[in-house]
Amino acid sequence: MSVGIVFPGHRPRGHIVLHQRLARHPAVIYTLAEAGEILFADATALHWAHGLEAMAGDGAALVIGGVAVARALIAGGLRPAAVAGIEFGALSAAVVSGMIAFADAIELARFGGTQAFPVRQLRAPAIPFVGTIRGSHADADRRPTTARLSEMATRLRDLGVTTAIEVVPGHRFTDLVERSFPDLSAIAITRAGLRAALRKTTEPAPPMLSAGGASVSAAL
Repeated sequence: MSVGIVFPGHRPRGHIVLHQRLARHPAVIYTLAEAGEILFADATALHWAHGLEAMAGDGAALVIGGVAVARALIAGGLRPAAVAGIEFGALSAAVVSGMIAFADAIELARFGGTQAFPVRQLRAPAIPFVGTIRGSHADADRRPTTARLSEMATRLRDLGVTTAIEVVPGHRFTDLVERSFPDLSAIAITRAGLRAALRKTTEPAPPMLSAGGASVSAAL
């Protein structure tokens, strides 16, 4: 199975970026602490139901939440074959791919707007990247969101991705894949949860043998 991580880059009405269950994951706690230092904000406040959006703004909250959940997936054993995103999600994807620093992505989300992200240091991605950042600026892509999500799904499929995990918030990309891409599957964290997404996309840990030869579960 070849798995990609998708960052939708928008927050549906009524959704928060990180629910409390996700916010308790060690990788998420670490990421929120790192974001707190970048924003000169109380990291504890970022864990509140609407604290992340209130402290960072919607754009930066999407970047922070996306990176946090991706790190939790990777900590759980996922090895993404590609990352993809549009709008603010492109910044999350660029951070996870190694193209830009987390601090720069937050700054760009807060001050760069959604149409043009000036990137100061753009590195070659360690993980294949599908997104809107090209060269030193993001393309001002004004096509409908559905068209851009569809193109993203096509490009992931062309890279050999068979399953895409859509990080928080929402499930718009997953809905599109279910309707229009029968040869690609998608899992929305908002619906399935982190553990279920990992169970479906990672290999189980091999059993260890005890001294008596009995099989026991490997500690995670």
